[in-house]
Amino acid sequence: MSITKIIYSAFVIALAGGAFGIKSASAEFMDCSYSEEYKGQPTRDVLWVTTDRRLVQWTYVTTLSSKSPEFDGIQLTVYEQWDEVGGTGTHREYAVYPLKSGEKLWIRYEGQYWGSTFQGVFHFIGGTGKYKAIRGAAHYQGKFLPGGSFKDVVSCDAVY
Repeated sequence: MSITKIIYSAFVIALAGGAFGIKSASAEFMDCSYSEEYKGQPTRDVLWVTTDRRLVQWTYVTTLSSKSPEFDGIQLTVYEQWDEVGGTGTHREYAVYPLKSGEKLWIRYEGQYWGSTFQGVFHFIGGTGKYKAIRGAAHYQGKFLPGGSFKDVVSCDAVY
C-alpha cells in the first residue's frame, strides 16, 4: 500500500472517530442561532467625548427569537461599550443568557459598526450545569433602526 493511501485511510478513520476534537462521545451539539429586534430606548452614558472620538456605555434588555426552545423568548440584559471615531467604530458587549432550563451562559461579543449597520462575533465564556464546558462561537450582523432600536441575526453553533 502506498504512503498516500495509508495517510488517506488514517485521515478517514480519524474523522470517523472524532479524533480531531470536533466531537467526543459525550459532547452534545446545539444550534444557538437567533434573531432579535430591540424596540426601546437603551440606557446610555457618554463616558468621554472629544472633537473626533466618543466612548459610550449602553445597557438594555432584549428578547430573543429562536428555533431552539432553550433560547426562544429569553430576555437578556446586555452591557455594551462603543469606541467611535467619525461615526464608525468598535463595540464590545457582555451578556448573561438565562436559559429556560434554568442554566446560564455568559457571552462576550466583539464587532464593528459603521453608519446604520454592524457585525461581529461572540464567544461563550462560561456556563452552568450541563453547559459548564460550553464551547462555540457565533457571527452576527444587523442594522440600527430609528429611535435607538436595532435588529440583528445571529448564526451560532456550540458544543457542551
